[in-house]
Amino acid sequence: MNKEVKDLMITNDFYLIRSKKHAVWKHFPTGKIVTTAKTPRSVGNTLLNIQRDIRHEVGRLSGK
Repeated sequence: MNKEVKDLMITNDFYLIRSKKHAVWKHFPTGKIVTTAKTPRSVGNTLLNIQRDIRHEVGRLSGK
């Protein structure tokens, strides 16, 4: 799993539930789930897509 993805998820209060072909993250306060690829093809696009998914599920984005 990519370090940037892991740091982004932890910064936004997500913790890893399981990691097989995909990484499944659960938001600690709300219980919302976000799924990410375990081995992303493009790190730049992947981070933007994950940020979009976090905003969609939680409503805000912490960090940077």
